Amino acid sequence: MRWLRQGGADIAALVVTVGRHWFGLLGGTMIGTIWLFEAAQGKDLPQQFAKAFFIAGIPLALVLALWEQYKELKRLTKKVRLELRFQPIPPYVQERRTHFYLVGVYNHGPGVAENVQVTLLSLDPRPRYPAYQGRFPWHLGLPIADSMATPQAGYVPGRAINEHEEVCYEFADAWRSAPPDSRLIIAGLDGADVRGAGLQSFRYCAMADDERWELRIAVSAANAERQVARLILLPDGERLNITLEADTLHGRPGGL
Repeated sequence: MRWLRQGGADIAALVVTVGRHWFGLLGGTMIGTIWLFEAAQGKDLPQQFAKAFFIAGIPLALVLALWEQYKELKRLTKKVRLELRFQPIPPYVQERRTHFYLVGVYNHGPGVAENVQVTLLSLDPRPRYPAYQGRFPWHLGLPIADSMATPQAGYVPGRAINEHEEVCYEFADAWRSAPPDSRLIIAGLDGADVRGAGLQSFRYCAMADDERWELRIAVSAANAERQVARLILLPDGERLNITLEADTLHGRPGGL
């Protein structure tokens, strides 16, 4: 059974920690040094002295091991700190056949961030493109190209992010259409419920050269406070000009 295996692993870890502390006392304390020196000279160590070390050493090692595990448990049960990141450089901007834009989620710890979800909340003002539907919230998870080919479930399962690890999520793909239309086309900021089946599929949306959009994006986890950021989107030729305007950590302007 899972709980039995976990309990056995916890007990084994405690035994190993106790042994490590006890051997550390034996080899690293003045008593251990004197004992080894006296033994090397062929002298007998007083029996009472040896018993006192062995009897007192094991309880002390147990106390040190429990204190170590308590500190580690306290560290891991604290809420982790997540940070939303974006800069107009790789890996947040990737040049392929078109221009892909990704938002990064960095885990400052302590511990693993569980069930991390990145969600597009809104796009304001509403794009003037007539076919725009604006279905929010929209959970990021799959690459945009994959999601256009194969619709993803309306609820995208969260993922774990290790301490001091950053994971990037695609949220937009932009290119300029051919003349005479020459419009900035963006995929990823609009979607559809495919046949009412609870499946999401990305849709295209056109951005006029005089439009300015604010995309609200959030990151949450089972063991972290929810963070919200604003991405300012402006047209820039065949690309998007994007800046992050939010504090996702105290004392870190812009969340960068």
